[in-house]
Amino acid sequence: MTKTHKLVDIEFATTQLGGNVALLAKLLHKFCDEFTYTPQQVKDALAQNDVKSAELKVHTAKGLSGNIGLTALYECSKVLEQQISQDNIDPLQVDAFQNVMQDTIKHIKTLAEDLQYLEAIEMIKRTR
Repeated sequence: MTKTHKLVDIEFATTQLGGNVALLAKLLHKFCDEFTYTPQQVKDALAQNDVKSAELKVHTAKGLSGNIGLTALYECSKVLEQQISQDNIDPLQVDAFQNVMQDTIKHIKTLAEDLQYLEAIEMIKRTR
């Protein structure tokens, strides 16, 4: 990656979800649960020459990350998906995908308290 991208763009994500911070918190939590092992699954699929499976996993990560503001992961996934589809895979990009995924998940976990705070503010606003 040549550019620096945000790991989690909360403003974009909440806008995508109509300002629903509770839904964002739920989606981010679910993302962590479902995508923690995706980079290793991609590596395993590529090692077994199962290109379709690897491409589908990266494509799914790209789509969801793009929708919920995981900008760095989206950009990294986009590059890797293109490399897989063109059968021109750079092992460094596969490693970058794994590293960005790990960094993103760590960051999401540190955001949990902030999102709970935003949820509380959102609930207070609704009661007024």
